[in-house]
Amino acid sequence: MPTAEIEYNGAIGHAVGPTNRGVANVVGIVLSLSRIAAAIANAGSMTRAAREAQLYAEFRDVFGAKIGEWALANQQVREVVHESQRCLAGFFKIFALFQELGGRLQPGLVAKEPVEQQRRRFLLRELIIIQKLVTSYDAVNIIRKAISIFGGHGVIEDFSALPRLFRDAMVNELWEGPRNVLLMQVFRDLGRASAFYPPDQFLSDLLSGAPRNETADMGRRAMEFAANPPFQKLDSESRRRAVAWEEFVVDVFRLYQETALQEVGPEPIIGSSLMGKAELWR
Repeated sequence: MPTAEIEYNGAIGHAVGPTNRGVANVVGIVLSLSRIAAAIANAGSMTRAAREAQLYAEFRDVFGAKIGEWALANQQVREVVHESQRCLAGFFKIFALFQELGGRLQPGLVAKEPVEQQRRRFLLRELIIIQKLVTSYDAVNIIRKAISIFGGHGVIEDFSALPRLFRDAMVNELWEGPRNVLLMQVFRDLGRASAFYPPDQFLSDLLSGAPRNETADMGRRAMEFAANPPFQKLDSESRRRAVAWEEFVVDVFRLYQETALQEVGPEPIIGSSLMGKAELWR
C-alpha cells in the first residue's frame, strides 16, 4: 500500500496460491472475497432500509392517514421491500455455490480439472463480479427511496441509520472495481472462456430455473455481443452497444435474483408486515 510499509522480519509466511501467479491470486481469491463482502453489505443495508421504511410508513400520520395508506408511498415501500428480498435471495444462492466449491476461487480461468468443474468455477467467478456491480448500484437507489419515505427526517443522522447506510452504499459502489471496470471484465472473461464455455451455454446455466423463453432470449443477446464486441471503436454505434451491454448484464442478474427469490419465497426475509398491519400491504 502507498500509505504504509511493513517489514516482515523473520515472520513465517504461507502461500495462498501459486507463487508465480501473484496478480491472479489477488484477483481470484482476495478480490472475490471482498466482492462477496460488498454484496452482503448491500443486501443487509437494503434489508435494514426496507424494515425502516415499512415501519415508518405504518406509524407516521400525514394528511389524516398513515404514510402507507397513500398509494404512491405504499408502492414505493413495496418496491424497496421487494428489491431487498431479491438482493438477499440472490446473494445466498451465490454463496451456496461458493461453499459447494470449497469456499474459494482458483487463480485464473483455466485449471487441470474436468470441463464441468471449470464451468462451475467460472460461473461462480462471474456471478460474484456481476452481483457486486448490480447490487452496489441498486443499494444506493433503494436506500435513497427509503429515505424519501421519511421526508426531511430521512437525512437527519440522529433520527435513523439511513444516511450512514447511504454513504456506505456509495463506497461499496466504487471499491473493489467500479461499475465500468467490472462490466469490461465480464465481457473479457466471457471471451477468454468461450473455448470451454460458450456464452449461450453460460447464460443457460446461470439462469437455470428461469422461464425458458427469457433464458433463450438472454442467450441470443449474449451471442450477438460475442460476435460484435461493443468496445473496439469510439463512435455513436459503439457507445449505444456499450450501454446495451450494461443493460444486458443488469437484466441477466435481475432475472437470476428473481429466480432465486421464487425458490425461497419472500416471507423468511421480510414479513408482510412488521407491526401487524398487513392490510397496508395486501
